[in-house]
Amino acid sequence: LASEIRGDADKFMDAWYSDQELFATFRRSPRFGHFLRHRQCVHVPDGLSRAIAGLSVGRMHPLWDAMRDASKDFPSMLVLAGAEDPKYVAISKRLEEAARGWQSVRRETIQGAGHVLHLECPEAIVHLLSNFVNCSRGK
Repeated sequence: LASEIRGDADKFMDAWYSDQELFATFRRSPRFGHFLRHRQCVHVPDGLSRAIAGLSVGRMHPLWDAMRDASKDFPSMLVLAGAEDPKYVAISKRLEEAARGWQSVRRETIQGAGHVLHLECPEAIVHLLSNFVNCSRGK
């Protein structure tokens, strides 16, 4: 993967977003073309390669204990998932169930969004985050 990125980052980006079903809803978004052109302009192939290798979900350590510890400082949690991303909808439900014992949890599923819901439906995300922050502050 790293050698593909370093060889031709633009070609890699095109393939990355077009070959994975994970991004199907995003590819249909009117924002997709602009996003891809922007990413191709700002990404440095070596940095992109390191980011994909180092930030892969498969390389992450489980964060359940850290989440429980953080609940002392952050007693409320907002969990978001795109309705068209069944894997993350299931994870969001599991997260909600696990956190209920130590945090106030609000889970939202964004209709019409998939894996990159923050790019597919940014207005909905801003609205949900604003409401969550305001409610958490008691406003």
